[in-house]
Amino acid sequence: MLFTVRSSRCIGACGLAPVLTVNEDVHGKLSTKDVAKLISRYKKNETAGEDNGKDLPGVGDYQEPTPTGP
Repeated sequence: MLFTVRSSRCIGACGLAPVLTVNEDVHGKLSTKDVAKLISRYKKNETAGEDNGKDLPGVGDYQEPTPTGP
């Protein structure tokens, strides 16, 4: 597996910074350790033949807040 790392000025997720995207998956509020874990999980999923990047719990996961009020 090969990885390409590119910096980007904006992906429209300032509230989640720092952010990393892999294909269409956005992972926010990451630490340096989270990035290493995330890469390991993507590698593991690829070698297992799984859909790469889907269902990677526990690494900077973001859930949309539940709306409150009127």
